[in-house]
Amino acid sequence: MIFPIHNEKGSVIGFGGRQSNDPNLNKSYKYLNSTKSLIYDKSAVLYGLFQAKQTISKIGSAILTEGYTDVIAMHKNGCKNTVASCGTALTDRHAQLLKKYADEVVLLRDGDEAGLRTMLKKDGDIDICLAHGLKVSICLLPDGEDPDTFSRAQENMQDWINSNKLDAVYYKVSQYDLIRDRYEADVTAMKESYQLLIADELSNKIDLKQLEKDFTVNLVSLKDLDKEAFAKAKESNKTLESVYKDELKEAKATNKEVAKNIATLKAEQTKELKGIQKTDTYKKSFAVTDIANTLFKIKHEINRADYVKQIAKTLKIATTALKAEIGKFEIAAAEEEKAKEKDGTLYSTRNLKLPKGGNMEEYLEHGFLTIGNQFHFPINGQFIEGTDWKFEPLFQIMGDKENKRLAEITNTANQKKIIEFDSEILSSFGEFRRFLFKLNGFLFYTDNGIKTEHFDRFVRRYNRQFQPASELLTMGQNPKNFYAFANGVYWQDKFRPVNKFGIMNLKGIDTSDGEYNEKIDNYYSPAFSVMHKDNQVGDDKYENDRYFVYKESPITLNDWMDKMQLVFDEKGIFGILFNFGALFRDLFITHYSSFPLLGGFGETGSGKSAFGEIIQNFFYYRMAGVDLTQATSSGLSKTLTRTTNTVVFCDEFQDKTIKPDLANLVMGGWNGNGRVKSKDVGSTRTTVEKIMTAIYYCGQFLPTYMDGGLANRTMSLYFQKTEKRTSEEKENFTDLLNVTNEGISSLTSEILQYRAYFSKNLPRTFAESERSLKALLKEEQYDDRVFKNTTMIHTTYMILKEKIKFPFTEETLNKLCANLIIENSEQIRDTSALTEFWSILTFLFESNKIKDHLHFRIDKNTDFKVQGEKRTQFTHKNENNDQILYLRLNAVYQLYNKEATTREGVDVIGISTIRNYLHSTKEFIGLIKGKRFGKAGSPSCYAINYTALKSKGLLNLIEDNSLYEKEKGEAVAAEPQLAAQSANKPQGEEPDDLPF
Repeated sequence: MIFPIHNEKGSVIGFGGRQSNDPNLNKSYKYLNSTKSLIYDKSAVLYGLFQAKQTISKIGSAILTEGYTDVIAMHKNGCKNTVASCGTALTDRHAQLLKKYADEVVLLRDGDEAGLRTMLKKDGDIDICLAHGLKVSICLLPDGEDPDTFSRAQENMQDWINSNKLDAVYYKVSQYDLIRDRYEADVTAMKESYQLLIADELSNKIDLKQLEKDFTVNLVSLKDLDKEAFAKAKESNKTLESVYKDELKEAKATNKEVAKNIATLKAEQTKELKGIQKTDTYKKSFAVTDIANTLFKIKHEINRADYVKQIAKTLKIATTALKAEIGKFEIAAAEEEKAKEKDGTLYSTRNLKLPKGGNMEEYLEHGFLTIGNQFHFPINGQFIEGTDWKFEPLFQIMGDKENKRLAEITNTANQKKIIEFDSEILSSFGEFRRFLFKLNGFLFYTDNGIKTEHFDRFVRRYNRQFQPASELLTMGQNPKNFYAFANGVYWQDKFRPVNKFGIMNLKGIDTSDGEYNEKIDNYYSPAFSVMHKDNQVGDDKYENDRYFVYKESPITLNDWMDKMQLVFDEKGIFGILFNFGALFRDLFITHYSSFPLLGGFGETGSGKSAFGEIIQNFFYYRMAGVDLTQATSSGLSKTLTRTTNTVVFCDEFQDKTIKPDLANLVMGGWNGNGRVKSKDVGSTRTTVEKIMTAIYYCGQFLPTYMDGGLANRTMSLYFQKTEKRTSEEKENFTDLLNVTNEGISSLTSEILQYRAYFSKNLPRTFAESERSLKALLKEEQYDDRVFKNTTMIHTTYMILKEKIKFPFTEETLNKLCANLIIENSEQIRDTSALTEFWSILTFLFESNKIKDHLHFRIDKNTDFKVQGEKRTQFTHKNENNDQILYLRLNAVYQLYNKEATTREGVDVIGISTIRNYLHSTKEFIGLIKGKRFGKAGSPSCYAINYTALKSKGLLNLIEDNSLYEKEKGEAVAAEPQLAAQSANKPQGEEPDDLPF
């Protein structure tokens, strides 16, 4: 199909050809136009103008479309003021032709992305038309329509256009994306953090119906009772009713406080959400500059003033700021015109002689020359040395808070240096000069007359030559689905090391697409850039990052698991699975809002700290644990938020002395909630730092912090000190430690390769693990959080067992998990009170306030008599030869009471409550009637398994392990006699420690 092309006078000056839809034809082109000639130049011709010019002149408006058939169809359907460019982009000459006949041009577009970009871009269709004094409107057709097909379906196409056209300048403003890329993520994170806080608060709510049910169940039925039994039952019910009323009153008060706290949290959330920065400063500045360039094209001052007023309001900036930005374009245009008037080009060459080695094309493009390792600038008709260095742009590290540039700079002595600097200093000649001066040997020669105008040429040349890159602000698992070490990343089943600049190119990782989104495939790890390799100790902010490196392991994953189990036995199994689960911690947090803490407790020298360093250095290279007695909250927070899906070891956890902010950070590792801090200096807005890593912590005693809140977030392992280890045990431990010190972090990749598989199977497998563990526990009582924690570790095994050959069986793990749940739950039960009691007894012993063989004694009796309920006696057989603590509770209680009263935050518990707590523990054996305590005679006392208490780090009352050996024979021989003496004890002496 051939379309004759007329000039505005009606002469045919060329032809446009459109291929038919015959499928047998060559489809490499669709349109074919006449070539440029003396009479035809498509950049100066508008198709249909000859036929449309009278209508355009009459109504003062032209419709601009894109194709020949569009013009024909529009004319046929009543829009006789339609024209089109002849298969080319709109030019200044096209706009000049339109201005001859019209005051307004309507850009009729079909809405495809490419067409809109051409129209909206700098110096695009809108800017070109505005520059020639035209009012510009835009009319977008529905998706899938073009002017040809759409106009045929309209009764009156001209009315439709008049009803649907938009002011092009305002439309352009409406298309700017000013929202920060992380805005939605920040809003989501803020909501999630408050949801966790609210959920945590709701966990304190008491079920009043259950409370009433429990009360009802405990009431004694009064039916069919004799008189005496009836009176006792009635009195018992009366007591229960009184207790129930008190508990109900307290429960209602608690629930009221919970409701109040939740309301406060929701109010705080609303306030915090309003405070989150929505607008991206860089995007906004780009938009202001871009629209200022468009407004600069409008020469009519009144029209421009109206646009400035409305657009400033839309962009939420001062009109003076927008006018100032327009003023920059006016100044630049004036300077350009002045330069052109001088010599006909931007950079004058009149009477200017190039120095040896100079390139005229370089000068004409950039306004200065590179000769050797120097830049030369024109001053007063000759080229002058402007620097003692040359510059090679490398990367721009993108970011809202930190935006940096990397470049290579070489001076005249051929000394090279990789430099890193804030992008902002490229806007100031003085700041950039000061930065270079600090480098010692890199100067601008201001004494030669180098000024800001020469620096501006330098910036104009290099500003856009930096490749974009993102800094690795956190290590470990990255949202882009790679695992980042400081010296490289594991991505697509392969480790990719950094180059000398600290850059990793992951081509193809950024799949985002959009007009305003710049693809970023480069990632920056400053810790391994050559510019930071010589940083001195104390002046190296990347020092800790260098511990988190990829090291090729000298052993296989199976070898490592074998060694862990060999050295640490069942604790090694939990260490293996904790590490593997930590590699997918973010998935557990997403699905279940938590991931367990792992705790190790026992005496000094029991191996709990060595265990911590070994599981931590599965990820790191020879990094020591964090000493909680020396750490600051900001330092610990940085450590816990720096890496994602790793394990950090915190040593020396001590309930009595740890700072609350440190304990809160450790506890926050369970659900990821870290410190609340101010978002910006001077700002009232806050943000919650996210703890991204799993945590193993250890100490001598089980934690009682937050009334057991920390304990039930922890999988607690108990380490027993072995006085004499065999040479083989020592050799195995040394072997594992040496291997770990060589670096084994490459083993993580053998687990990470199954991330997609783990993610897919996590929900189903977690539910299955819950069911199987509940079946094992049957009627056992357990803490829900302890159960959930252990289920996650069990789930890790159940998912990975199909991919990894573990050195232990599912049956073994099931038994270990069930036992751990029961043991941890028992320890947590009344932990805040009873553990504090044991802790105070230890303190009283260490401060010589309670004494061996006066207040307590420790023996290793094989068998001994115990008084049970209703004063019945039975023989306790000490089959494991455990150490037995004989405790005179009445004798130590007053000393405990006095000490506990002086301690802030410690509630003193009554002696009867302590008896009840003791009775509920596994370590309790029973009441002894008559045990020799030196000068104290032979009072009654309680027998408790001291070996079990000590192994769990609860109590330490031995200075010399040989003490109990000295009197062992004497004590055993005296038992029958002492029991008889106790039975005949006269009234008025110290009362018995009564049974329950």
